[in-house]
Amino acid sequence: MTEAEGRPGPGRRGARRWWAARLSLALLVGVPLVPPAAGGLRQSGPVPQDAGPVAPGVVTGTVVAPPAERAGMVGPAAPRPVPPRPVPTTPLPVPAPRPVPPPLPVPAPLPDPGEQVPLVEVGRIRIPRIGVDEVVREGVQQMVIDAGVAHWPGTPLAGGWGNGVLAGHRSSHTAPFLRLGELIPGDVIEWTGPGGVHRYRVTGSEVVGADALWIVDQHPGHHLTIFTCHPIGSSAQRLVVRAELEGTPGS
Repeated sequence: MTEAEGRPGPGRRGARRWWAARLSLALLVGVPLVPPAAGGLRQSGPVPQDAGPVAPGVVTGTVVAPPAERAGMVGPAAPRPVPPRPVPTTPLPVPAPRPVPPPLPVPAPLPDPGEQVPLVEVGRIRIPRIGVDEVVREGVQQMVIDAGVAHWPGTPLAGGWGNGVLAGHRSSHTAPFLRLGELIPGDVIEWTGPGGVHRYRVTGSEVVGADALWIVDQHPGHHLTIFTCHPIGSSAQRLVVRAELEGTPGS
């Protein structure tokens, strides 16, 4: 054997170096010992121009692990994206519109007391506590009030929306409201009209001046106002009794 034949060639030295580098890497990071593929290890980075020719089997630059091995050397995997929550498509319920109350009646102006009008019956009123059972006629002219209980035109009839107004004498003619001052809150008044019998409950009473026409003013609801002369035997003032339709707020 010649000296050249017994001396290790560049290829053997490169192989030993590869195994030594691979063994060190395996001990550090646990990379399995895999022999280099045909043609030597992969080379990363540029080869310097003045480095000269590279002998076969000699590795230059940095050893780059295969992609599968690099995947095991990186940090923890990125978290999985959370899918967006579905948006409810059911429409929200729409509240029902509130009912609009009917317009309030408009009372007729105070008529000429001496005006002559026909007597027209429009209902009946019963007040058990004071023994009243009278026909109700339309109009507040003097001749209508002298005949009994009178209904103020333009105000609602029995059970109607607003403030129905009735008037009558206290100590003259038929004197239907002689005992009107005896009523107390809770007493029953039955007023019959075109729609049948309607029960009202007394809510209170008061004494006002003879010219207090505001007692016929209209208010939302089902109200009843009865007025007569006060005190008994005089027309200086008015006794006013208020009532509400039974089953409505305030009754």
